[in-house]
Amino acid sequence: MFRNLYSSVAKLGLSVFVLSIASSDFVKAQQWQNVGSSANVSAGGSSYNNLVIDNVGNYYLSYYDVSVQKGSVQKFNGTSWSYVGGSAGITSSYATFNSLSINSTGTDLYYTNQGNGLEVRQFSGNSWTQLASPTTSTINYHASAVAPSGTLFTYSTQSSGIVKRLVNGAWEQVGNAGFSNGAAFAEMVIGTNNKVY
Repeated sequence: MFRNLYSSVAKLGLSVFVLSIASSDFVKAQQWQNVGSSANVSAGGSSYNNLVIDNVGNYYLSYYDVSVQKGSVQKFNGTSWSYVGGSAGITSSYATFNSLSINSTGTDLYYTNQGNGLEVRQFSGNSWTQLASPTTSTINYHASAVAPSGTLFTYSTQSSGIVKRLVNGAWEQVGNAGFSNGAAFAEMVIGTNNKVY
């Protein structure tokens, strides 16, 4: 009887020991760390945040920047955060609904926001350039993604859901309109086969 009791206690002790090692490693692996020297990235309040990572591991964060009441984009280069384009506020006014996407080589960053229709801006090098709008209709919910081929795609709730792509500076409709019944809070990804999901 004592031998069985000793064996059970020994097994229990070993199980607790293994569990404590496993749980301590698990806890360490699940701790959040600040990216950069501060917990705060924005100068003031922010909302509608988006995060993308380029092909060399730089982080890009877009958000509605309450401090300037415009959309802002910042980049983390491994050491510190800085405004893409040099300053806060790249939109002409509010940009509460926005999206951020980047091409596979990390050379072109695209920021879209609700404004005069769906506004689209591209950063490639030194400054932001406003591109043609996929729609001038009033929209809120939208998404964007860049195909492996480098083509920019957008989704918006125009016509109860529509996808367009930018080809030679002009927007082309992809597939049929109305396929989503106007779904809100959409996300978009593009596979290596250039198919849109």
